[in-house]
Amino acid sequence: MKGPQGIENVSGSISAYTLQLIHQSDLEAGLLATQRIAQSAAIVDRLEDDFANTLKIISGDAWLPSPFYAAEGDASVAAGLRAFYGNTTQAAGSARVSVAYMNLIGTNVASFGNHEFDAGTAQIADAIRPSATNAGTRFPYLSANYDFSNDVSLRPAITADGQEASAIPGRIAGSAVVTIGGERIGVVGATTQILASISSPGLVTGRTPNVDDVVALAAVLQPTINALIATGINKIVLSSHLQQFQLETALAAQLTGVDIIISAGSHALFADGQDPLRAGDVAAAAYPLVLADRVGNPVLQVNSTAEYAYVNRLVVGFDAAGNIQPATVNPATSGVYATTDAGVAALYGAANPYAAGSKGALAQALVAPVANVINVKDGNVLGFTDVFLNGNRLDVRNQETNLGNVTADANLFVGRIVDPTVAVSIKNGGGIRDVIGSFTTDPSSRPIPPAANVGANKPNGGVSQLDIENSLRFNNNLSLVTVSAQNLVRLIEHGVAAYRPGTTPGQFPQIGGIEFSFDPAGVAQVTNAAGVVTTPGTRVRNLALVNDDGSVREVILQNGQIVGDPARPIRTITLDFQANGGDGYRFDVYGSNRIDLLNNPVLPDGQSTFAARGTEQDALAEFLRVNAPTAAQAFNLADTGMSEDLRTQNLASRSDAILSQAQMMPAFTGARAETAAFVQRAAGAPVLTLTSATGANVGGAVAGFSNIALTTAPTTGSTVQVGQGFVGGVLGSNNAAVLTSGFNGSVLVGNAGRSTLIANGNNSTLIAGSGDTTLFGGPARSTMLGSGGNDTIVGGGDIFTGGGANLVALNGVGSTVAAEGRDTIIASSGTDLVGARTSGVLVFGGAGRLTFVNGSGPSTVSGGAGSVTVFGGAGGGEFFAGFGGNSSIVGGTGGATMVGRANGDQLFATGAARNVLIAGAGNETLSGGGSTGANIYVAGSGTTAVFGGAGDETFFAGTGSASFAGGAGRDLFVVRSGGTGRTITLQDFSAGQDQVSFQGYAGNAIPAALATASTAGGSTTISLTDGTRVVFSNVGSLSASSFV
Repeated sequence: MKGPQGIENVSGSISAYTLQLIHQSDLEAGLLATQRIAQSAAIVDRLEDDFANTLKIISGDAWLPSPFYAAEGDASVAAGLRAFYGNTTQAAGSARVSVAYMNLIGTNVASFGNHEFDAGTAQIADAIRPSATNAGTRFPYLSANYDFSNDVSLRPAITADGQEASAIPGRIAGSAVVTIGGERIGVVGATTQILASISSPGLVTGRTPNVDDVVALAAVLQPTINALIATGINKIVLSSHLQQFQLETALAAQLTGVDIIISAGSHALFADGQDPLRAGDVAAAAYPLVLADRVGNPVLQVNSTAEYAYVNRLVVGFDAAGNIQPATVNPATSGVYATTDAGVAALYGAANPYAAGSKGALAQALVAPVANVINVKDGNVLGFTDVFLNGNRLDVRNQETNLGNVTADANLFVGRIVDPTVAVSIKNGGGIRDVIGSFTTDPSSRPIPPAANVGANKPNGGVSQLDIENSLRFNNNLSLVTVSAQNLVRLIEHGVAAYRPGTTPGQFPQIGGIEFSFDPAGVAQVTNAAGVVTTPGTRVRNLALVNDDGSVREVILQNGQIVGDPARPIRTITLDFQANGGDGYRFDVYGSNRIDLLNNPVLPDGQSTFAARGTEQDALAEFLRVNAPTAAQAFNLADTGMSEDLRTQNLASRSDAILSQAQMMPAFTGARAETAAFVQRAAGAPVLTLTSATGANVGGAVAGFSNIALTTAPTTGSTVQVGQGFVGGVLGSNNAAVLTSGFNGSVLVGNAGRSTLIANGNNSTLIAGSGDTTLFGGPARSTMLGSGGNDTIVGGGDIFTGGGANLVALNGVGSTVAAEGRDTIIASSGTDLVGARTSGVLVFGGAGRLTFVNGSGPSTVSGGAGSVTVFGGAGGGEFFAGFGGNSSIVGGTGGATMVGRANGDQLFATGAARNVLIAGAGNETLSGGGSTGANIYVAGSGTTAVFGGAGDETFFAGTGSASFAGGAGRDLFVVRSGGTGRTITLQDFSAGQDQVSFQGYAGNAIPAALATASTAGGSTTISLTDGTRVVFSNVGSLSASSFV
């Protein structure tokens, strides 16, 4: 059991000063808070007694709009607040129970996140400022990188920096001082730099530009830190809320004088190997991370997840000069404490954690009235689902989910009541705050539909008012806006611009009425403050308007190029937050003819009235009432993984099917073309019709064709009908035939025999027959389509291989290949994109940049003189980088062997299958951060950085230096002899869980190595007989049990 075991057990000596930091962030009370708040208070009550010098900090997002937040304002809650504060004037109000919790546990300071601003600055003032009807916060709020002086609501709360925190309750400053055990500790606050894009800060303005820029942020924070140091303070904590903990990691290296950084907003769980975690939780990083500041001094970084899930404690020593001592952190004491019944019982034993007058009991009394209000709402059932509706933060901000689809479709449903021409629905994933569903209580913790609430008369699978309010907590109003086709693409490019595995950008789109594919390896769009695109994006590859059955009704973007008039109007429904430019969606710049739907007179009252007409909550309620009103008609489309998503297709995880045959022409069974001609055939018809892109039709068969040469140029808008009477028998017989054209824009069609199609002009379309066909595409880009034969395709452009075993040899014009058979593809000196579907393919890289997107079959890619980008998909296979450096290989979900070859190569393991990642001779990166499989990593002869995943993995050192971060599983690190002078760094070695093996060394290698052990800065280094140094970061001592 974790407990107050004393930091001297780790460091071997007593520190001059020991600090216990108890911290939480992203409290964001939703439904789970009704159980967790009391557990959280009881844990704090127990932990604070362990050490005399205790500092308590809340690092932002202490509340956000939610059912809990709304229930806090119900008049029935006031009695509990009055009993807690011991007065008769305290009134109920949004966030006031959340503030009461922070007051209850004895919070010393809090820093602003982004969600405090969601309901506006007047609401912040109402929550934190003392008044005749509100106690306010008994501590100050901090943010050093924002200016509050122009905001009329918060200006009265501003006070000077550097004051004693207990003297400025309910005030706002950049920094404060907390005196504990005779020591003055400085605390500085920092808030996300993109606040204006993701919340509603009013006239509160940033002191840096509205972008994530840690260098600029450091320049603002350092003077505040220096001012504290100038008063003699030598212990400083930065309470920061930058949304992605990696930003605080980078910020640490830009600052001096900070000892501890509490990062917040990412919901990432930091934990050590001794922390009992909630079922299903996996640590994102160690607790704490040990970093270095700008001059090399140690900095500890901690982080926590959301909604009262854990109480976090860091116990650390400082020397007499105020220098932090990372080696004093004892994982038996420091770490995270789960707010579960088991977690509380482990701390209290036989004692009652909720005894009268205890913090646990007081918290129970505060929350009970809120829970009562919430329970009434859970009985108002609006519809039914047979499946779990996925609103998980990581998923809705990174991929399509079924809840994202349902709520986007619901908005579209309402929008079409007002304007039947509405074609597209776009909403930001960050606006979806929670799942609609439950989890099994067994160790598997499987997602299931919403559970019954007997007390509220809610049946299994019922979707209630409370479910909807909890998931769509912001309850944004809806707006209709018209945008051009070009600007629709820009909006979607913006939606995926911040996508990067491991991050959670709120702007990621959830959509209805459209489908699109995007390539994360493409250029991310950059837009300036005026909404002008300064760096065009190339991530979105194909985009189409679709019918309700998913078939394409209009192509907007194909292969990254606008199709048709880029200025044509497209009616769109979105959230008013985005219509106003929120989350960087510049509808306010791109849009026209805006109609706000809040209480719009055209909208009927409908069957649900708990939320106002024209809001997203009402839209979902009305949609469910019409489409899933009973258990027998329940929604039943289960959520899918990224590799199976259809609306939003991530080409790092699957092949592109946006403009597939099935979607473009459901009745068509052959090949298709979309550039020089459209190819269509009605089911069962005896002829093939080729119609030019203009759509004009002169009718009848066109004469003048021969089996040797196309002697007459096709006229614009002509139609060629090829039946059994076609001259030369090119389609009408099985004879071998050669069809040649010297004209630009020709369309050549093969037959059932061994045809040869030769296009000597530019921009031609070549369509193989059912036999084995050879297609020569001409000197420039052509469109070439294989069929079921074993075809040979030579040239470049847009190539669809069809079935069979095909050979494709590309020229240097830059090609896009859709490989649908068991194909061999030879890339070129151009920039080529190859996508496989179901059958595995063999691809040889050339001197240019090759991008390969695998399908469901195992494939092999061997890079050439250039570089490659590979997305392994569900098929997996063997993927070799190019020799040109800077290759990127993502293994996919099917398991893959990935081999690097040169500087800058990056290999990424994903999914649950085993992957093998092998570095070459360059300075390369191997990463398993997206994988849970039992992967194998082999470092190379260069300098290799290796980041493991969540599985039990094996890491082999190469002949060069390497850095290994094993991740959460039980890992084995193998050091083989033969690497003279190399350094092997184990970043997160966990004694008792991870092990090291020496291979090729003498039999006494383990005791001999242990005899060389030396410790510095909290890390231990051993030396081997070939000159290899092995560094165990943040490990104070080693024993033979760590070696095998």
